[in-house]
Amino acid sequence: MNLNEFILSLLLTLQSEYGINEDIDPPQVHLVSSNQLIQMACISGCDEVRGWTPPGVSIYLDHTLDFQNSIHDQSILLHELVHYVQYKYGLDEMSSECLTWKLREAKAYQFQIKWLHDRRQSIEELGLHRVQQRLIRLKCPQ
Repeated sequence: MNLNEFILSLLLTLQSEYGINEDIDPPQVHLVSSNQLIQMACISGCDEVRGWTPPGVSIYLDHTLDFQNSIHDQSILLHELVHYVQYKYGLDEMSSECLTWKLREAKAYQFQIKWLHDRRQSIEELGLHRVQQRLIRLKCPQ
């Protein structure tokens, strides 16, 4: 399956999970260096970013991701597609920007963890549960 077909299959899954009653147009996918991702996605304090989805029609992914052979790398694509769908349809919004970000990030990890679990992949070694739990505990500025 090529990358575009894989993206369409993941979007169908998200369409069903979110109860969206229309076809979801796929995003533009840009494969870029990890340094470019860090410059785009981080204000400070990042040392690794594998994907980033700003509001709009594009997602940015580390060009070293192997979507053909790595289920973990495929799950990173799914994670970013969750954000794309959240932005496109205004899903998982809260009363503040920070709370919205926390909820959207937690939901993306929830989808990613479930997807990996359904494929009998160990999520413990990836630390996704720990990342999700840290997000929930983060405090938003007042």
